[in-house]
Amino acid sequence: MAIDVQAVKKLVEELASQVDGILKISDRAQQRREYQTWYSQVHLLISKRLPNRVDELQNLYFASATQDPSSDAYNYSGIRSYLCTTPDWDNEKTFRHRFEADIEQQKGILLAIPFTIDIQALDVAALVTADLVKGELNEAQLLLTHRFVRAAGAVAGVALESHLKLLHVQSTLTHSDNDTIIPLANRLRQSGVISLGDEKKCIAMADTRNKCDHKNKTEPTAEEVGELIDDVDRFVKRIQVV
Repeated sequence: MAIDVQAVKKLVEELASQVDGILKISDRAQQRREYQTWYSQVHLLISKRLPNRVDELQNLYFASATQDPSSDAYNYSGIRSYLCTTPDWDNEKTFRHRFEADIEQQKGILLAIPFTIDIQALDVAALVTADLVKGELNEAQLLLTHRFVRAAGAVAGVALESHLKLLHVQSTLTHSDNDTIIPLANRLRQSGVISLGDEKKCIAMADTRNKCDHKNKTEPTAEEVGELIDDVDRFVKRIQVV
């Protein structure tokens, strides 16, 4: 089932902003109620969107308070021990600092969700684009086999453009839908994503692709287009953003 990414991010922001309010509550009973409401929502969200951090979230809360055998004082051991016990006056400041640090750590886990969603979205985009490029190159090879030389070269060019645009997305570079191979490659080279040699290779591939897209006195040969298909295949396998 698809998720509303913006809605999840907004919920994360709202829950994170509530932490300051919880920390400012002076009445322990009210603070406990507000925290429990907050924690239940955060726990559910972490369980769904960042399950590998659930144990850490729980450990910050569920660790038990321990009583010093030499006195009646409790030792702080988790958020629950702060909210559910009454430390002696000497330990109150220490308890408070530990509580604040632990809930801030829980907040930090919560705030990691938007970043993981973005990374997951990039992974999905990469998989979809990789399948698309592979399919287009297979189509180009089939067209070439049946002597549709121009069409084969055009499709191979589209495959290269798709991969270059994915590299932009993965590198947080902006591009327009109308950008073609040469401006895409130039921007990637200027940003250090690909080398000058890679850019020159893209320009050479673009020349063959343009020969297929536009009517010229010189027709593209099957050999040229076959080389284009092989070059695009090698390029997309070699140039990846990780």
